[in-house]
Amino acid sequence: MHPPYSPDLAPADYFLCPQLKLAMKGIRFEDEEAIKRKVTSPFRRLYERHQECINRGGNYVEH
Repeated sequence: MHPPYSPDLAPADYFLCPQLKLAMKGIRFEDEEAIKRKVTSPFRRLYERHQECINRGGNYVEH
């Protein structure tokens, strides 16, 4: 069960693709693994924020 409102679960967090493309724009990657690391890091951070919010019972989490 998720809290009805939490700043850490804001809808803006779910629009990662445009942000991800901007973060990768103009970068030359050495190999496929470097691309994977760059792409997965925002999702990993989002997952950690979700877990922290759940662990706190929906309370606000400072960054």
